[in-house]
Amino acid sequence: MIISLLATKLLAQLPVENTELFSIKMKTDTVHFIKISEDGDKIKPTLIFLTGSQPVPLILTTERGSFIAHIGEFDYKEISRRYHIIMISKPYTPPIKNVNELNSAVAYAPDISKPNEFDKRYLERNYLEYHVEQTEAVIDFLKNQAWVDKDKIILFGFSQGAHIAAHVAMRSEDILALGHGGGNVMGRFSQMINDVQNLAKKGEISAEEAQSRTNSLYSFWRDICRESLWPGGDPPHTWMSFSNQYIDKFVQIKAPIFIAYGTEDPGAQQNVMLPIYFELAGKTNYVMRPFIGCDHGLTEILPDGSEKWHFGTLMEEFIRWCDEMII
Repeated sequence: MIISLLATKLLAQLPVENTELFSIKMKTDTVHFIKISEDGDKIKPTLIFLTGSQPVPLILTTERGSFIAHIGEFDYKEISRRYHIIMISKPYTPPIKNVNELNSAVAYAPDISKPNEFDKRYLERNYLEYHVEQTEAVIDFLKNQAWVDKDKIILFGFSQGAHIAAHVAMRSEDILALGHGGGNVMGRFSQMINDVQNLAKKGEISAEEAQSRTNSLYSFWRDICRESLWPGGDPPHTWMSFSNQYIDKFVQIKAPIFIAYGTEDPGAQQNVMLPIYFELAGKTNYVMRPFIGCDHGLTEILPDGSEKWHFGTLMEEFIRWCDEMII
């Protein structure tokens, strides 16, 4: 584990209300995170919210004001009245940035004229074990703060963040509860194979074509594992670290787990089997929350073609579930 050496509150007042920025000095790097909390000195439960992939700054500034990335679809202000919310920055990603200095996906690239070329130092550190150690360092810091109820630290991760949160919970006894949203217990690469198999099931390609594409993916994966191929975007070590299945360790987590996913998300297809493995392992403190007809981001396409977002509903239900444990 990377040991935190020094923690500093960088700015007492950020451009977003009730938000503070902290920095933890590691052995070789620095991790930034924000705390969102109304009455931030009050002892409260703490919710660590781990976001998905991409080096998106935590706070985005615009000409019309500033806002917190990733959490615009739920009422975080209401949650922050009862919980401290912690969000951790991606490595070598500025925690605060103007949207005009980011690419079209509001991700940070050092040279905006090359919007898809991320910081080399970020790419080097964008792998599961590094993110887990970052999160553990933040938890170590939180346990020593007077405003943290040390018995009520909760993890919620979505997409890649779910993968990270699950592995932190596997290694830590400091977690009261775990939220696993849009996670893929079979690992990242399995989604690519699921995509092909689903096309065949829908009749959009033949079984023969599906097998041919699957064989190509096997070859593609072999090259990644030999690190002889960089497919663009994330380097091979990122793909490998996030593509290991973790069902066997997931079922051993002692903390209660809230599992949420969209039924139309190919990366979450195996989640439907989790109760089988939980019960085989004797684990009963879990909740399954499938969002029918929703994709990876919990978006539902309605009959008229419009979209309905369910992420806010997820967070409302998750917080109610947490409230019941805390009371």
